[in-house]
Amino acid sequence: MDDFDLDDDQPEDSTGELFFSLGLGSELGVNGEKDPVEAAKWYEAAVEKGNDSAKNNLGNMYIHGVGVERNVGKGMALVTEAARNGLAAAQCNLGQMIENGIGSTQSYSGAAEWYLKAAQQGLAEAQFRLGYLLEHGFVSKPDFWEAFAWYRLAAEQGLADAQFNLGLCYREGKGAQVDLGRAVEWFRRAAVQGNAAAQLFLGGAFAFGEGVPPNPQAAVDWYSRAANQGLALAQRKLAIHYISTSPPNAAEAFRWYKRAAEQGDAEAQYGLGVCFFNGQGTAQDRGEAAKWYLAAAKRGYGGAMRTLTDVYARGLGVPPDLVEAYYWCSEAIARLAGPPKAEMERYREHLAERMSEAELREAEER
Repeated sequence: MDDFDLDDDQPEDSTGELFFSLGLGSELGVNGEKDPVEAAKWYEAAVEKGNDSAKNNLGNMYIHGVGVERNVGKGMALVTEAARNGLAAAQCNLGQMIENGIGSTQSYSGAAEWYLKAAQQGLAEAQFRLGYLLEHGFVSKPDFWEAFAWYRLAAEQGLADAQFNLGLCYREGKGAQVDLGRAVEWFRRAAVQGNAAAQLFLGGAFAFGEGVPPNPQAAVDWYSRAANQGLALAQRKLAIHYISTSPPNAAEAFRWYKRAAEQGDAEAQYGLGVCFFNGQGTAQDRGEAAKWYLAAAKRGYGGAMRTLTDVYARGLGVPPDLVEAYYWCSEAIARLAGPPKAEMERYREHLAERMSEAELREAEER
């Protein structure tokens, strides 16, 4: 449609519904490549006919600068008009804009008002978003029972995010009695739709026999699905599985620890450090091990702090540095309790005996 001209040859479309459909087809690439510029032109034509769906979609395009020059004010005006006319999708969309402070002052209560309007019309996405705000106390104090009710309505319409959250409600007893069997049921419904978090929790259910009989292979299968979607916690769970099997599969453990560690998962960073230190699944490299221990320690992982104390005290992969050892020992002590804390306190006393006054002062002033 190189020359867009709504002349007498164009089909009659008193409601703009045909123009909206043509715009949607161009936006989604139904008959070929996506063409947001053409989509915007068709939406403009539909808006002139008063079509609220076109107002909502065109408004989004202006807000995000897709197919048109970005104009947040104009976009918000279009979405707001469609929302006030009762279009549920626009009401939910407007709620999201207000929740995130796009084109308006950020307001959870303002967002909830629009979500409620759309939710009462049965829009699953709005029901889910309203439930989330209520569960986490963004509007007032947390209301688990009301959140549960909205999650359930959205979940029964097949919305995977709502199905997962409903499963969490049953698992944690939020708005319902704890029922691990029902939790698994809803996790499964979300998991088969590709929800990575649900796949992770379903894997955990099979791993620990929560609501289902223990099934290690099923656990690995579900962890793998979530891990392949990039979920760091699932990647770490897989790594732990492979390093703990008999015999261990060190290569797979290393691979999954690395993928999770590169996403910033502190426990995976520590696990990866252990692999490098011991040469498990990779060539031994204690310098690389120290690097990953340090990364995990900087993210607050106490186990890495304990190990890093020894690494610096003994010069394992790094030059010996009693100041660094003392510092990380103190950091570990602040996070520990019971016998492990007492052990590290004794270690720190031992370090202090080997340090000069200047070194002690430097370590304590860090």
